[in-house]
Amino acid sequence: MPIYEYECEKCANRFEVKRSFSQSDDPAYCEKCGESGKKLMSHFSAFNKGGSGSMFGIKGASGYTG
Repeated sequence: MPIYEYECEKCANRFEVKRSFSQSDDPAYCEKCGESGKKLMSHFSAFNKGGSGSMFGIKGASGYTG
C-alpha cells in the first residue's frame, strides 16, 4: 500500500498517510491541527541487485548516480 506525503495548509506540518491508490485523491487531515493537507510530490529510490550481488541504482529513480 502506498504512502502519500501531505503538508497542512494551515500549520505547514508535514505528515504521511498510508492508503490505497483508489483513495489517493481523498482529503487527508493534519494530525496536529485537523485542517486539510495538500498532497506533495514524493521522491522514491529503487535499487536492483546485479548478477555479481552488488546493488546499483535504477536510472530515473531518486538518488541514481549513474
